[in-house]
Amino acid sequence: ARQWHAKLRNEMIKHGFTPCKHEPCLFMKTDATGTVYVMVHVDDALVIGPRAAVNRAKQLMKNMFEIKDMGMASYFLGMMITRHTDGGYSLDQPKYVHDMLNRFHMADCRPTSTPIPVGLKLSRYEGDLLPPDHQYQALVGSLIYLAVNTRPDISHAVGILSRFMAYPTTTHWEAAKHVLRYLKGTSTLGLRFRGHASTGNQGVCAWEMYADA
Repeated sequence: ARQWHAKLRNEMIKHGFTPCKHEPCLFMKTDATGTVYVMVHVDDALVIGPRAAVNRAKQLMKNMFEIKDMGMASYFLGMMITRHTDGGYSLDQPKYVHDMLNRFHMADCRPTSTPIPVGLKLSRYEGDLLPPDHQYQALVGSLIYLAVNTRPDISHAVGILSRFMAYPTTTHWEAAKHVLRYLKGTSTLGLRFRGHASTGNQGVCAWEMYADA
């Protein structure tokens, strides 16, 4: 993976892209066609920018690697991408939520209206210790991924649950399942990025890249 990223970075810089100082998998390039952003996850890339800039970036990438053009992006890293008529976008993860409910046997749970019970205060010493092979850590990890991507509304609850990763108890597990009950009733919530109808030339393109690093 390290060798592949080094190869990708060198090629992107050679073709005029600048890696972000704070996010090494984000590359940017500005020319006469506009500014384009290329976000890379292993060998998948999401490209955002004006249509002309996206097409230009696509051509440059084809010069570097053999790529498979997936067209207008609608799904990336578990996130659904919906384009709106005002030029804005929505990001949500209903499938991820449904898969998580099934994985942790909560598909038939009763929904609740809050991510965590009002006034709940958890401590390390409440409840019985869970066995080492329990799913608590896996569930909290899945919730963290959801919270940092499209569901900041569960961030507070997830932050509290994360404090007990080393020694989770039955009480912590019930609190984690409460978050799942909340997600059961709010699976379609997500983030909305507003745009303007006049910026109809904005394009989002998802690629799948194949290359020998």
